[in-house]
Amino acid sequence: MGEKILIVEDHHATRKNVSRFLQSQGYSVFEASDGLEALDRLNEDSMDIVISDFVLPKIHGLALVREIRSRWPAVGVIVMSAYLGQEAGKVILEREAEFVAKPLQLSHLAAKVYGVLLRKQMNHC
Repeated sequence: MGEKILIVEDHHATRKNVSRFLQSQGYSVFEASDGLEALDRLNEDSMDIVISDFVLPKIHGLALVREIRSRWPAVGVIVMSAYLGQEAGKVILEREAEFVAKPLQLSHLAAKVYGVLLRKQMNHC
């Protein structure tokens, strides 16, 4: 494996928990605590997937997803949220991102990550 995943989550404990779990699955994991930090990280290094909370400081998750889609269209995006509001629903319906409900079930997140990576691989064939 070794695919690179960026976790964007303002809640420190959640970010660390997801990061440790994905590292234990063999992924290279990077972290950002807000949308601006995520964009800085993406400018510095290519990522295979961004897993982001939807409600973030500085740049809202919707704006972050749209920026990623615009600038890095090959990057897979998974949005995490405790509620599925109209904006999050629109992102999912338009196929801009996958969705994982909070509180997170790490096995469900792992399945989403695997699915996103599989689709990316199939698109490169």
